Amino acid sequence: MKLQQFRVLSDSELSDIHKASLKLLSKTGMKV
Repeated sequence: MKLQQFRVLSDSELSDIHKASLKLLSKTGMKV
């Protein structure tokens, strides 16, 4: 992942990405 790319995203987009990431992590069994 390129962190700089996230800086141009809006808060709502970041929220959606974060939620999606958590779903993927939970599916793979990783704990955050």
